[in-house]
Amino acid sequence: MSCPIICEISTKNLIANANAVKSLAQKTKLYAVVKADAYGHGLIGVSNALYSVVDGFCVSLAREALDLRIAGIDKEILLLIPAVKEDLERLISHNVTLTVCSKNDLLSVIDVCSKLKKKAFVHVKLNTGMNRLGLDSVNALSEILTIASKSQFIEISGAFSHLGNPADKKYSKRQLENFKNLSTYIKNYNPNATLHLSASGGIALGKDYLFDAVRVGIMLYGYCPNKFYQNLFKPVMKVYAKTVCVRDNLNGENLLYGSKKYYKKSVTLIRLGYADGFFRKGYKTEPPLCMDISAVDGKFLSDYVLVMDNAQTLAKKHQTIVYEILTSCSKRAKIIYI
Repeated sequence: MSCPIICEISTKNLIANANAVKSLAQKTKLYAVVKADAYGHGLIGVSNALYSVVDGFCVSLAREALDLRIAGIDKEILLLIPAVKEDLERLISHNVTLTVCSKNDLLSVIDVCSKLKKKAFVHVKLNTGMNRLGLDSVNALSEILTIASKSQFIEISGAFSHLGNPADKKYSKRQLENFKNLSTYIKNYNPNATLHLSASGGIALGKDYLFDAVRVGIMLYGYCPNKFYQNLFKPVMKVYAKTVCVRDNLNGENLLYGSKKYYKKSVTLIRLGYADGFFRKGYKTEPPLCMDISAVDGKFLSDYVLVMDNAQTLAKKHQTIVYEILTSCSKRAKIIYI
């Protein structure tokens, strides 16, 4: 069946981006962040392409982790957010590394592990100042480690945190010191535990922020927070929309919804709209998007028109961020890998 939207994914650029990250991150482990359908690039396709390059994968949903296992991905998969209890049995059975942010999270994991008679590997999430998820204090962390030490079914195999704003060096330095302080207790408990603080933005802050591993998402897909190292990375996704027809010589007639007059010599209608994850906000001179149809200036006689090759351009136009563009614009598309 034909598809009106095509997302073309360059595996060459994807792998080159991953290797560029590895060169910046020196000898640390590289976790590829493939949550949210690999930022819209396709969970399974991206993970297969990166399999030989990375050390493991990070997801945020139990379904994503299990889909990777079913697809044959046998490297470490870290679930970045604590799992709901209903998902724990399947996750533990499939050797997914779990995240705990509280005593109750850990007790839930121990309860299921005890029933399965199977060990679970766990990373502890530490709150170092972003104040989203994670343990806040030495006392809370010590309680977690004490509980884990009494269970034969738990291995604390890592700990991590998130930098709230890598561009703010003072804020990041404060988070770094907090992470060092808390993670000392993790290393004393398990010297082989994997510590990771930095995602894409943190890599630019230098070796002090690298620790044992980095978690990289947006850089893999060709974009850099705050334009750090932007020249090293190439966008991975291009989006094409199927043409419908050409309208010539509108001469001030209306086009699509609304009462805006249009004077372009030619426009081409394409099968693309806000239902495909593209945004009405930010359009000023162009005709607005409909749900399934929009227009582009000029006469295009080919079957498909290129509508995005750089998400940064669209993000600026629509007053949003690259992440939102990438995770939206493939929602009804056919993804192909080249």
